[in-house]
Amino acid sequence: MMWNCFHEAIEAGGGQVLLNMQVVELNHNKGRISTVVVLKNGVQEYLQSDHVISSMPITRLINLLNPKPPEDIINASLKLSYRSFIIAILIVNKENLFPDQWIYIHSPDVKVGRIQNFKNWSAKMAPDKGLTSIGMEYFCNKGDDMWNMPDDKVFLMAVKELTMLGFAEKKDVTDGCIVRQPYAYPVYDPGYGDNLLKISCFIDGMENLQTIGRSGMHRYNNMDHSMLTGMLAVKNILGEKHNLWAVNEEEEYLEEDSKIKAIYEDSSKVMAQTFAKLDKLSFASAAGVVSGALMFFATLWIVLKGGRIIGPNLKLLNQYFFGYSVSVKGSFIALIYGFTWAFMFGWLFAWLRNFIIALYFFWIKKKQELQSFKNFFDYL
Repeated sequence: MMWNCFHEAIEAGGGQVLLNMQVVELNHNKGRISTVVVLKNGVQEYLQSDHVISSMPITRLINLLNPKPPEDIINASLKLSYRSFIIAILIVNKENLFPDQWIYIHSPDVKVGRIQNFKNWSAKMAPDKGLTSIGMEYFCNKGDDMWNMPDDKVFLMAVKELTMLGFAEKKDVTDGCIVRQPYAYPVYDPGYGDNLLKISCFIDGMENLQTIGRSGMHRYNNMDHSMLTGMLAVKNILGEKHNLWAVNEEEEYLEEDSKIKAIYEDSSKVMAQTFAKLDKLSFASAAGVVSGALMFFATLWIVLKGGRIIGPNLKLLNQYFFGYSVSVKGSFIALIYGFTWAFMFGWLFAWLRNFIIALYFFWIKKKQELQSFKNFFDYL
């Protein structure tokens, strides 16, 4: 719907949109694209070009240039790759299937990787209020077994897996269609950055050529970033100077921006403080000082208070503290005993606390290692 509106706006402004044409060659001379060769109904046509904005996969763009780019640029493009996906769009005879826009599926029992709930994006994306339109997404490579699976088999598999996951029954699916999207996800494999840098520098040397979008820039941009590169490319044609490669690198476009980093850093500090190792000597000394001081001042306060019978209950401590009495001398004896016993208890407590936390982290690490080991065998 959005792109149809763009189409109408272009034509209303005097522009022309040419559809059902395949670009087969880009002729360039002295750093400029001179003509774009297209194939329409089996016949080649040559379109003169003042400016070219390309959203096709950057690897295909390099392959279409005439004359061919230098060998190192061609080799760099051959090392870039994309993942594709197939989406089985199903119409389900249920008003509400689940509340999310999409959910990722991690079960090894099914091949679907993500389920889109189009109705939750917009009610207009469902044929009727009582129906739900969903997309069962299957990630694959162009040309592999999944990609080459006939549409009817993909449809039956999607219906079966939707049922297996418990979202609907087979009888609830009333209609559907299959859409294949090649070059959907740029692959970030080792070395892709260096190869992409070579290609982008070469393209920047073309005066009237700009690449945009996820495929055109081999970057895992979201839709808003991809559209922004297109908007900035148009502004560049009008005389402005925007670096399209900087989109999604600036702070306001980063998914993990400074605010998220700050939250992460704060939580890390809290975790570090919570599970910090207790210093046994410091903790034991603090416990000893507090305990000894309490017993010292408690005894001294009762002595200063005076009376006919002084501290009969506190006097019972002499059964545990040899030589203790409710007196000035006894207050110093209580200080020594209180400090000594609390120091020993505090040291032992700190040691046990550190041991338990260390044991807990050891258990978590071993559990993760065992899970990784299990995952290794699952892939054999």
